[in-house]
This record gives sequence, C-alpha cells and structure tokens, in this order.
Amino acid sequence: MEDEHDEIDDSLWTDLVTVGWMERVAFPEWGVQDLKTWCATSRETSQLHGEIRQVAPGRIALSLGQGELDLPLVPDTEALEVELVVLLGGLRFPTKLTLVATSGPPHLVLGRDALAGRFLVDPSRSWVGSSN
Repeated sequence: MEDEHDEIDDSLWTDLVTVGWMERVAFPEWGVQDLKTWCATSRETSQLHGEIRQVAPGRIALSLGQGELDLPLVPDTEALEVELVVLLGGLRFPTKLTLVATSGPPHLVLGRDALAGRFLVDPSRSWVGSSN
C-alpha cells in the first residue's frame, strides 16, 4: 500500500531556474558584472566578500574590483548587511547580503535565503545560469 506522503509533487520544481554550484552574478543597478558566486544550499544566509570601509554612519563603501559602491546598511541589524538586486539565470531579485571583509578576490555566497523558491541548484554542474 502506497503512503500518500511518498508521492512527490513535481509541479513544485517546474518554476525554478536551474543553476550550478558555481555561477557568476551581476548587480545590475551598480554596473557590477561577472562576480564569482557559490550557490550554497548548506548555508542559511548569503554573504558578500569584498573590501569594505565605513564612509558615514549607516553607510559602507564596498570594493568588488569593479569600482566602489557606496551602500546604505540595513538598519536595526547586528551584522553588516546590505540589500542589493542580484541577476542570476535571467532572474532579478532583491536579497539581503551580510558583508565579510576580505583582502582576497571578491565573491558572493548565495545561501538558502536567496535560493529557496527561485532556483534549483545542480551540484554536478557549474556556470549554468551565469549572467554575462
């Protein structure tokens, strides 16, 4: 006898954009293109790694190797967070990103907060939905 919970509703996956475990994204409102990105379903939140410095109370300067962005911080949060529109796989969406200061190459880690309900991550592939 088949349990009703054993049935999988495939319609849940039909509207999702498939991406690989590694991609390149854009921040179209800021002119940033081809930022190396890891799609990490094991992570709850998303992080943006780059050179950062405070320019004024509540504002941060972020260098991603393509100029410097002057961004407002998300108010009333413990972490350094910004909200940016991301372009990946032809889909534009706003997401909150925790800033991580690094002296290495800038990169983005998209966690479940940004991926869930939008993307299906294929861990065997990379560069599937990269913005070019």
